[in-house]
Amino acid sequence: MPDWANEHSATLHALQVDQRCQGKGYGKACLQALPAAARQAFPEIKGLELSVDADNDSAIALYAKYGYVDSGEAYKGRIGYERRMGLVF
Repeated sequence: MPDWANEHSATLHALQVDQRCQGKGYGKACLQALPAAARQAFPEIKGLELSVDADNDSAIALYAKYGYVDSGEAYKGRIGYERRMGLVF
């Protein structure tokens, strides 16, 4: 589990939609289905957490639309600064 993650959460690593398929609702469908799938697989978790590039405004907005809350913290990732977002069940 990443250092930034809460021990009672599952973490999402690398949700990507191929550029040729973007704008067709695949990312939205994944974000809608993910909480139920995660809770079924890991009933003990209390939420989901993810890390997103700090300058990826469209991804941050999409996650926020589906209930993820920006922690307000940025940290230095492998490539640049990232923000931590979480969804509490």
